[in-house]
Amino acid sequence: KNVLPGGTGNGNWTAYLDTIGTFFKELKYEGDHIPVIFRMFHECTGSWYWWGDECSHPSEYIDAWSYTQSYLRDVVGVHNLLYIYAP
Repeated sequence: KNVLPGGTGNGNWTAYLDTIGTFFKELKYEGDHIPVIFRMFHECTGSWYWWGDECSHPSEYIDAWSYTQSYLRDVVGVHNLLYIYAP
């Protein structure tokens, strides 16, 4: 929940998303964007990441996923990502 708007980590999180979003938009071949399979928040059933089972509630995970995806798409303008969920 700290990465969501109003959270203490939101500024750092959006700065990170801006950086990786710029990178994703630069991935082109002969002028066309290259599709990228993006596995964000991987291994979510473990306890070793801040988004894992023991560190966040499933609703917080869903909120962070939705916010991240919409931020990259709607704010940064990244449209060449295929998001996958793979715990």
